[in-house]
Amino acid sequence: MILRIYNFFLNKSFISKKISLFLTLISINFILFIFFKNIIFSLFLSFCIYIVFSEIFNAINEKRKELLHKQLIEFVINMIIMVKAGKSVRNIIMESVEWIKMPLKYYIKGLSNELNLNFLFDEALDNFARRCSSREAVLISTALKLSNKIGGDLVFVLNNITETLQESLKTKSKVNTITLQSRYSGNIIALIPVLILVFLFFSMNSSIQEFFSNRIGNIFLIIGGILEIAGILVIRKILSVNN
Repeated sequence: MILRIYNFFLNKSFISKKISLFLTLISINFILFIFFKNIIFSLFLSFCIYIVFSEIFNAINEKRKELLHKQLIEFVINMIIMVKAGKSVRNIIMESVEWIKMPLKYYIKGLSNELNLNFLFDEALDNFARRCSSREAVLISTALKLSNKIGGDLVFVLNNITETLQESLKTKSKVNTITLQSRYSGNIIALIPVLILVFLFFSMNSSIQEFFSNRIGNIFLIIGGILEIAGILVIRKILSVNN
């Protein structure tokens, strides 16, 4: 279910994504404004909710890519064995649907269906790589397209790809292990001020509403919101550089 939702948003155009995001943020802000009665605080919370859900979405995507990476290695290894047994790449792809697990099964099944519908081999592989949204899938599809056009020792090429993917997986695992604590610490630290402010709203409702109903309170809220958002963006930028 999560994979289908991810692919639904992935396959949407850039403009459609922006429109969907804008409408979602407007809806969330409207609901928060009804509840908190403060437009600035509502906008700030809307942005924080967007950050939280974007982090969740990115975490799901990273987990999907990691699992996909491992499955693609297994897929290439099995492809080598089946090529040595004399089977064609098309037959291997179609037979692989039976034993491959999710999430790779979802993409291989799409590739197999397109080949059954007589799509061009290169076009079907391009669509497969696009749906996977993975560098590893692009590498495999490129190698298969080249082999289909110019021939050559496919087993040798696939062996080299397997070694490359295995080394890449080891490197990614080391980087993720090093940055894991930083990611969680950064997210927790960024959310603490927001949680404290929400807690104060519920525990000291009248005082908080009175404070944020005047100009000075709104100025402090704007300054605090800008600093909070800047801190979140800086932490995300640092972690993205480390990755």
